[in-house]
Amino acid sequence: MGVTKKAMTSTNTIFTHGAIQPSVRQRDFGEVVSSRTILHWLSPFDPARSRLNPVRVREYKNVRRKALIRSHSMKIEPTKDFACKLSIMLDSKLIWYKHFQLFCDDIILEYIKPPYWIIELATVRFQGSAIEIVNKYINSEPFIDFYNSELFNQYIACLYLKYDRREISWASFLFSSGQYADNCQAVKEPCEYFYDLLSEYEDSEFRIGLEYKQKEEIQNKFLKEIKEIQAVYDVFRDYFKQFIIKERNASL
Repeated sequence: MGVTKKAMTSTNTIFTHGAIQPSVRQRDFGEVVSSRTILHWLSPFDPARSRLNPVRVREYKNVRRKALIRSHSMKIEPTKDFACKLSIMLDSKLIWYKHFQLFCDDIILEYIKPPYWIIELATVRFQGSAIEIVNKYINSEPFIDFYNSELFNQYIACLYLKYDRREISWASFLFSSGQYADNCQAVKEPCEYFYDLLSEYEDSEFRIGLEYKQKEEIQNKFLKEIKEIQAVYDVFRDYFKQFIIKERNASL
């Protein structure tokens, strides 16, 4: 193996790089094997950081797993069912790289052989690339029925959560929901339902009392989907907060 070098990523994760032969297989978790390079993930808080010694992989894995269990009440497994939810959350722009990068790091650390699509996802920031990686995995063997009615309804739930966190207005939520329902023709409520609510809201000159009334109606109709997406989003929101803290500390 060649001379070891160190490199810093934008999220302060350290990698040790060393040249290997193309025939070398993946030996442990947190290692990405290509024809030229093997990467070892190092925590910024790992004692080995200062000397760049080989990562004590399994010890660090156990520490991160315990921390993950403590910080998240919902355990996410990188299955295709989860990937489908992730796809619509990305497509609706409910989440982006600041939400999923540290999540991917934790999955890589937790699994002896982490899913390759998670490793790929951990390296991208462009939303389109993230969607492409997730959808490529979803459409790989063994095949599943990705475009089912549950996911279409969950997309509406994603839009609702964007409204709930005050990213978009109520009028924008109704318009986007109607537009999406019109395009896919698979949401439990037709596009006319959302457009009628929007017309009523506009005619009232965006009265706050009517907004609350319509909001309660949407909550009742999409309660199951909102709860399902909210549970996953809460996990990613925690990772988002960690990412922001890490980003701010790196700039000091």
